[in-house]
Amino acid sequence: MNGKIMKFLLLQIGDIHLKETVNHAAPRFRCVARAIKHLAPDLKTVVVVLSGDIAYSGSKAEYELASVSLKEMLADITGELSGVEVHVVGVPGNHDCDFKHPMTEARKLLLEALARSSGGKPDENTLAICCQVQEEFFKFLLQHQTTKPNCAVSHVYYEYLIPVGPERILFRCFNTAFSSALRETAGSLLYPLSLLQERTITPTPAYTIAVLHHPYNWLAPMIKRALSEHAESTCDLIFTGHEHAMAYYKKESFSGLVTDYVEGTVFQEQGADSCGFNVALVDLESSQERLFSFEWNGDHFAEEEVTDGWRPFRRSKSRREFELADAVSEHLQDPGATFSHPAKPQLLLEDIYVPPNAQELTFKDGKDLVRKGLVGSKDVLNFIANKHRLLIIGKERSGKSTLAKVLFRQFYGKGLIPILIRGDEIKGTDADKFDALVEARLKQDYKNPLLDKFRQLTDGRVVVIIDDFDHAKLNARGRLKLLDGIHKRFDRLVILGDDLLRYEEMACGELGSKVLYEYTQIELMEYGHVLRSAIVDKWYDVNREFVANPDELAKKVAQAERLIDEILGRSYLPSYPIFILTILQGLDTAEPVGNSAGSYGYLYTVLITKRLAEGDKELSLDKKLAYLEELPKNPTSG
Repeated sequence: MNGKIMKFLLLQIGDIHLKETVNHAAPRFRCVARAIKHLAPDLKTVVVVLSGDIAYSGSKAEYELASVSLKEMLADITGELSGVEVHVVGVPGNHDCDFKHPMTEARKLLLEALARSSGGKPDENTLAICCQVQEEFFKFLLQHQTTKPNCAVSHVYYEYLIPVGPERILFRCFNTAFSSALRETAGSLLYPLSLLQERTITPTPAYTIAVLHHPYNWLAPMIKRALSEHAESTCDLIFTGHEHAMAYYKKESFSGLVTDYVEGTVFQEQGADSCGFNVALVDLESSQERLFSFEWNGDHFAEEEVTDGWRPFRRSKSRREFELADAVSEHLQDPGATFSHPAKPQLLLEDIYVPPNAQELTFKDGKDLVRKGLVGSKDVLNFIANKHRLLIIGKERSGKSTLAKVLFRQFYGKGLIPILIRGDEIKGTDADKFDALVEARLKQDYKNPLLDKFRQLTDGRVVVIIDDFDHAKLNARGRLKLLDGIHKRFDRLVILGDDLLRYEEMACGELGSKVLYEYTQIELMEYGHVLRSAIVDKWYDVNREFVANPDELAKKVAQAERLIDEILGRSYLPSYPIFILTILQGLDTAEPVGNSAGSYGYLYTVLITKRLAEGDKELSLDKKLAYLEELPKNPTSG
């Protein structure tokens, strides 16, 4: 797989209630890995989220049994999902409190004093005493956690930072059971309000998860409101347990806060055979998620998808000052050119995208442009992201516009504010008018376009991407004058244009080298055999998990690679993704493209696509193909 893997799986298990005697659900831990292994073949990180009530009465013997079961499950996950990193985080529940502990009575008096203090700030010694009834739980957790908490306050609040590719995700663990009683009632639990503070973490985590055993209705009213508002303003996803019933919902407030809630099911219930767990899949790169619930069904866990496929998630306003509009998020995932796949009608760009190789160019003696070095496919996106000013040139249909969308998503995922401008939107050299164009695009592409805030940003957070710069209503000297003007307003620019662009700008002599001197320049290369094979692999990966005969699939992959190498290797067509994918679509569709034209119907389709791409530039290829689809099948009909 190309690029950094930014998908992770959250496996929520809780309310296990393990006893020293019979535990009918204990053997089912060995079935969890088999149930989830198919969910994400390119997964890199799994986090097991223990949402409380691991034991039945908080005894050492119960956690010894829990350790055996958990170790077996973790080993199974590592074995079934090869290459994944597995982590464990968790919070205790009320059943994880040992109310026979010698400090139980002292703890009771301290909790009564805290209740009377009405929100006063307790000292850490007081909190530590209140958590002593959970000491066996925390010994158990310490035994299995793969990373130490980066912040902890006497086990009442603690955090974990876990890497996912180049990013990190944050787990905020709220120990709501620190004030649990043997017979607790809803609306009575305490939690120190002084701990409801968000720490500044640099760099900002890409995703934040809260874990607490008790849903809010078990907390005292004042604490319920404070904790819910705090968690929702700082977290993307909130896991709870305790009530033994799975539920999933999104909460959106009038202020723009959006938070996902997952309430856990029970894994072992005394006197009943209920047994289940939840799974959340999160893709940080595409800002999408999927959610599944699993319930025991005789001899296996039966899966039910809650979200009906990948669905976009959006971070709350307080966590994201500038939030993309839903239509823009969908556009950024649209592969374009009316591509479809027999196994996935709504094909996403990430399903099939493979970055190109690029040739870095540089000015020699301040004027001559010469080749410098090769930037490989796996490095090209990060190479671009690390440059403040970049000129990307490529031939027609080389994938520049697709690359612009991929870069937009990458910059946005890093917390930057990308603005994508089409070259044909630029009508003149006035930098003020360009500013107005950028702000108009901000209003259109973002849900909360905070113009005042945007205008005051001075830390390089704005990235202006100009696609098809050669389509601007300007000549070469006009384009250079515009760039010279906007450099004073925008520090980070990515310019994409036709390969003729560099020669036109160089023809402007000293002005061209002066304006472009600070730009790193790269040229997109045609796709060689390795990258063509990578596209073929991604195309067939879309439905690999559903294929009954892997050998037959391998034959199809090999056949496709041979055909594509034969057509593109002989330079009948430029070796760019649009033509590779058109051939694949023709080979793999249920009704082969151009069947009436014989066994090479797909080739005619590719050649027609190429001719359309070379035609009138005012009309996009997507629109041309859409118009063709509307033509009557019988050309003689009225």
